[in-house]
Amino acid sequence: MTYTKSTSGPRIRFTNNSGSGENYTLHSSTACGAGTLSATIGAVANGATTAYSTVPEGNFAISFNGGTSCSNLLLNIGNGMVRTIVSGTSSYTISATTE
Repeated sequence: MTYTKSTSGPRIRFTNNSGSGENYTLHSSTACGAGTLSATIGAVANGATTAYSTVPEGNFAISFNGGTSCSNLLLNIGNGMVRTIVSGTSSYTISATTE
């Protein structure tokens, strides 16, 4: 049996249930900041869900405030994966989804 790695990039979307507007970015390190920025998702109003965004493969820390601080949670995402990230008041949940 032969397996072929998907060539379609990973796709993610955010649902914001934090209680306020957020500005989501992905970073290559929990250190956060401009030097570790990997992808910008952008501003999301409370209660809203973004459209799917294609992001690079890798391990990412999630920031809700444009890179000022990052989560300790590392999102591991590879080609062909589709994920929904729900932002709560103090944590994130990540689930496999289909478009």
